[in-house]
Amino acid sequence: MKVFLINLDRNAGRLAAVSKRLAERGVAFERFPAVDGRALGAVERRRSYSPLRTAFVRGYGLLPGELGCTLSHLGVYRKMIEENLDMACVMEDDAAPEAGFSAALGRIETQLDACRAQVVLLSPIFCGAEPASSVSGLQRIADGMFADAYVITRPAAAAILRTNLPVRCMSDHWGYLSRHARFELFRLMPPV
Repeated sequence: MKVFLINLDRNAGRLAAVSKRLAERGVAFERFPAVDGRALGAVERRRSYSPLRTAFVRGYGLLPGELGCTLSHLGVYRKMIEENLDMACVMEDDAAPEAGFSAALGRIETQLDACRAQVVLLSPIFCGAEPASSVSGLQRIADGMFADAYVITRPAAAAILRTNLPVRCMSDHWGYLSRHARFELFRLMPPV
C-alpha cells in the first residue's frame, strides 16, 4: 500500500523525524507537499473554500492553517485517483507510527474492500461513542477526530472530494464526512 506523508516545505525537522521513524519500521513513503493556508491568494481561497458552508457545518470559519491542511488531504485524494490507487495510507508529519505499523497496513489492505468507500483511522482518536477497547482489529465507528494517520479507499477519496469541495469542513471531521460523503468509518484497535 502506498503511504503519502503530508509535509509543509518549511517543516524539514518534522520530515526528518518522521522519516527516521518510518525507516525504522520499514515503511516507504512519498512526501506530499502540504498547502500553506497562509500563503493562499484571495482567488484561490475563494475558489477552494466556502466560509458560509463552513460556518453552517462548524459554527465558525477555518483558520488559514486548517484550510491548508484540508486542501492538502484533498490533494492526496486527487493524486490517488490520478494514480488509480485502490487505497492509500495518508499521514501527517506529526504522526508517530509505532512498531507493528507496517504489519497493520498489510492486514488492513486484506480486510478493506477496494470497491467500497471505506476509511480506517489508525491513531488514538476521539469518538463520540467508544466501542469496547479490549477488542482488536477493525471496529465500525460513527464519529472520530484527528487525521494524523489513516487508510482510505479510492471510492471514499472520490466521495470526499465531491462532498468537501469547496471546503466546508476540516479533513478530520470524520463524522460529518462519513455521513455526507457516505463512507464506512472504522478505527484500528489497538491503534498503531
